[in-house]
Amino acid sequence: MAVKFVSFTTFVDPLFWDELGMRKLNDWKLDEQPHSITATYCNQDPGTSNTRLSISFDAFLAKSEWNKNVVPVNGLVLAVNTHETFKNLDRKQILCNAAQKVKKCIESLDWLEKPSLLNTFYLTVYPDLKKYTFRYWNCIPALLYPQSVRMLSDPTQLSAEVTSLIQVFIALHHNEPFLLVGKTPTPLSSILLSTFVWSNDVYVVYADPSTLAAFPGWPLRNLLAAIAYVRKDLKNAKFVCYRSGSVPSVIMHLAWEASGIISTDAVGWERVKGSLSPAFIDLRGSLDPLKLMDFSAELNLRLIRWRLVPSINLQRFSNLKCLILGAGTLGCNVARSLLGWGVKNFTFVDNARISYSNVVRQSLFSFDDAANGGKLKAVTAAEGLRKINPLINAEGVCLKIPMPGHSVSKQEEKEVEGIVKRLEDLVKRHDVTFLLLDSREARWLPTLITTYQCKLAISVALGFDCFVVIRHGVSDDETSEEQSQSDLNTILGSQLGCYFCSDVTAPGNSSVSRPGISLAASGAAVELLAAVVQHPKMGGSPARLGENDESATVLGATPHQIRSFLSRFTQMTPAVKRFERCVACGAAVQTAYRSEGFQFLLKVFNSPLYLELVSGLDQLQATAIEMDLREFDDNESVSSI
Repeated sequence: MAVKFVSFTTFVDPLFWDELGMRKLNDWKLDEQPHSITATYCNQDPGTSNTRLSISFDAFLAKSEWNKNVVPVNGLVLAVNTHETFKNLDRKQILCNAAQKVKKCIESLDWLEKPSLLNTFYLTVYPDLKKYTFRYWNCIPALLYPQSVRMLSDPTQLSAEVTSLIQVFIALHHNEPFLLVGKTPTPLSSILLSTFVWSNDVYVVYADPSTLAAFPGWPLRNLLAAIAYVRKDLKNAKFVCYRSGSVPSVIMHLAWEASGIISTDAVGWERVKGSLSPAFIDLRGSLDPLKLMDFSAELNLRLIRWRLVPSINLQRFSNLKCLILGAGTLGCNVARSLLGWGVKNFTFVDNARISYSNVVRQSLFSFDDAANGGKLKAVTAAEGLRKINPLINAEGVCLKIPMPGHSVSKQEEKEVEGIVKRLEDLVKRHDVTFLLLDSREARWLPTLITTYQCKLAISVALGFDCFVVIRHGVSDDETSEEQSQSDLNTILGSQLGCYFCSDVTAPGNSSVSRPGISLAASGAAVELLAAVVQHPKMGGSPARLGENDESATVLGATPHQIRSFLSRFTQMTPAVKRFERCVACGAAVQTAYRSEGFQFLLKVFNSPLYLELVSGLDQLQATAIEMDLREFDDNESVSSI
């Protein structure tokens, strides 16, 4: 009677897919080389289950000890990048290579010292990490040698006495096959000894994973091939299929046709529901949605690093702490774009409430947020970000920023001083501050503080059909000393002007803008930050006066300003050096702030003219007027001649 062997069914622990996905994401990336893993099978599965080859979450870890009745199987896993590659794998060649590995092990006699080498597998996988689905097909090779294997008699069940003996012996042999001569265990290597006689009392014992009592498991195929090869004089042998569970252990007397030539002809590709096809698993329903969300968001960035920008430093984005002053149209759009770069730490500052007119333009708010007088913008914007990604850290602070020319009464001084200290603390705790406020006056105090604390600040201002994005200079002692050695076409990061340096007049209000321009401006601001963050000096990165240097960072240039004109659909990137009499970052104003602190600010709040006096701007304007008058007098005298 021909023998039918019970094939394995691959059982994969869901945590293995999680581990494979992380290794593909962090370590292997686009590499499509096979990697070593270890699967296991046991001989105690119940008769109601399949004969399982199990791949657990720790399959990538090397282990020297295994639990009782567990047999390790060393194999390979190949994770490909696309479904097309998975479909086009040369599976015939994969099977042939795996069979060749077993054949070599038999011919070299290595299996006599380590019988576990007779079993191996080759797991092919296409992990779709965006959808968290996995297509896989496992190859467990079994040599088609020897030919015409048949059963000489029906299987006989082991006696309780023999079963107890084998239970002890197989533990001593670490679940690997051995010979049982009479009632004495003997190593497999004994079959090559000239003194060894193969009699009716010789049994080959192995841990059999089959869950069908009358049929042997898959491991017997290669074990039989190895014995038939090294003992070509044999034409039959008795095998003890030892099972430690509910399926009884049996003795099988097998016979075969002797042959001196062993080939790589083999079978091994696993069948799914009776057909040769890959298996498919979708883990989205069984995973923590929060973890899946975080993993999926991070994957988009990893793909940038794998395929386009291998040297990008993604950790700089995830560690970045962003302070967003203004939770309006610009604030919402900037925050959402920063989410795409993997930024996880946000603080919004605003004191306004959401109105119905805000909802269509400000992307973190909905209709319900404007009802009943409207919710606080800063708090609601933080909540909106957490709805998109619950794992981020987002905070909303309701704060009205003091402004020049907005007088402070004696009763309000203590409250305003507390607000200033709170703003100073917020700037100190964050790496970058976005100035996205409605008025130019409101930008003055944050500009003053960020300059004083040497923190990166990015201002975005909108006109009706134009916008400007400006990164403020970040001063430090080292870059200041380098100024004399700088390129004539470059302005060091420490010497770049702030928002107020390009316009020496007193702050004025922003105008109404075209609806789509805020998205473009927000995107430009975020991408400017992305490039600056990748520069070795980060906020201190220099800017070119002429054409931008696209090789400045892995993401391109780090311009000082981006000015866009929507009516002409043009864009320019000028660079402006710090204005020495700037009302925000100028040396005189910074010195006054350093020495007088809040008292200096109080004078500015109560009288904007004081700011021009301290900065020296009033003298500059007076000089300019005087020059105009002199030129007028000269012209008049000439014309009267």
